[in-house]
Amino acid sequence: MNELRSKIIETMLKMSSNPEWKEGSDWTRGYHAGMIGAFDMILEWIRTGEYKDGRS
Repeated sequence: MNELRSKIIETMLKMSSNPEWKEGSDWTRGYHAGMIGAFDMILEWIRTGEYKDGRS
C-alpha cells in the first residue's frame, strides 16, 4: 500500500515539474495536497473496507 502511495506522489511530483503547472504555484500546491489527501482516503478505504467516518 505504501508503494502505491509513493508511486502516486511520484507521478504528481513529475506533473508539477511541468512548466505550465508552475505558473499557478499556489493553486498547484493546494491541488496536489488535496489530491494526495484524497488518495490517502481511498487507500485507507481499500485497506480497511471502511470510510474514514466509519461507514462501510
